Amino acid sequence: IAMYYQQLTKDERYQIKACLQIGMKQVDIAKLLKRSPATITRKIKRNMSGFLRQYFPKKTPLKDNGVRYVRAKAAADKLNSRPIKCLSYKTPFEVFYSMID
Repeated sequence: IAMYYQQLTKDERYQIKACLQIGMKQVDIAKLLKRSPATITRKIKRNMSGFLRQYFPKKTPLKDNGVRYVRAKAAADKLNSRPIKCLSYKTPFEVFYSMID
């Protein structure tokens, strides 16, 4: 059986970004775009892993004693304290805490 794969279009990637900004779940985004939830999850993970790789080389295992907690926490704090364009130049920390207040 031949498998057919189609990459996400630029418009679909922008839609995923917009849907995440308004707080939609990945499953709902997949339904909206008529895509597999796994496709949406992979896309989101790929985008996030690029940020992590600024702090840890590509082959570094991120679990099972690959990265010590202190280093991982320091990297996460730096990433979460960094203003992001898609959050209107707010930090993820600011957005998170504004949602729980």
